[in-house]
Amino acid sequence: MHKKDMAKFFSGVAVAKVGFHGILAASNALPITLLGFTLTPHYNLCILVVWSAIALFLIHYAWFKKH
Repeated sequence: MHKKDMAKFFSGVAVAKVGFHGILAASNALPITLLGFTLTPHYNLCILVVWSAIALFLIHYAWFKKH
């Protein structure tokens, strides 16, 4: 498998994570506690920003970067 194909796959994973955390932020379902860990709105926003940056980097690398 080529590097760009892997980047395309993982960009899809990253976009799914962005969508998931975006839905959590928009639904006012936070804070959520799972297995002793509390996901607060602030922490969710940080995760959303990081996954968005990862997704944009992978999309740029997979589809727009030459060689």
